Amino acid sequence: MTGRPPEVGSPTFFRAALLALAGVTTAGTAIELAMARHWQSLEQGIPWIAIAAMSVAVVLVMRNAGPRRVQAARALAATAFVLGCAGVWRHVAGNYDAAPLDAHYGLIWDQMSSLARWWAAFIDSVGPSPTFAPMVLAQAAVCLLLSTIGSPGIEPAGE
Repeated sequence: MTGRPPEVGSPTFFRAALLALAGVTTAGTAIELAMARHWQSLEQGIPWIAIAAMSVAVVLVMRNAGPRRVQAARALAATAFVLGCAGVWRHVAGNYDAAPLDAHYGLIWDQMSSLARWWAAFIDSVGPSPTFAPMVLAQAAVCLLLSTIGSPGIEPAGE
């Protein structure tokens, strides 16, 4: 994805836009994690691995993306996607576990249905962990993966 800017509306334009979105989202997530000082434990280092993987993947696709580079970028993005999804689960579970100590939900937690409890933990109504942050990393990975569809020199599976 180098050379002249792609024509607006062309498949190349949309691939470049998705790649740019993946890069900007990854950078924004890194800034957000840095501002939150998200490195206090080994587990908090995991999203930094995903950010590093996504950063390398974006650069691989930006620089004359041949088949090997695209395959490597896809593997890195898939890794970041899995780490992002695992982060969502860890954040939801952390919120769920913290709920009995919450000033509001602690009083009604036992009376809530299981679905209502998990939903409250997922939407950040209870607990300290934002579920949106790791979800954004997974989204960046999907954007990068989508940006490689139809890349020059890459044959679709089965052909």
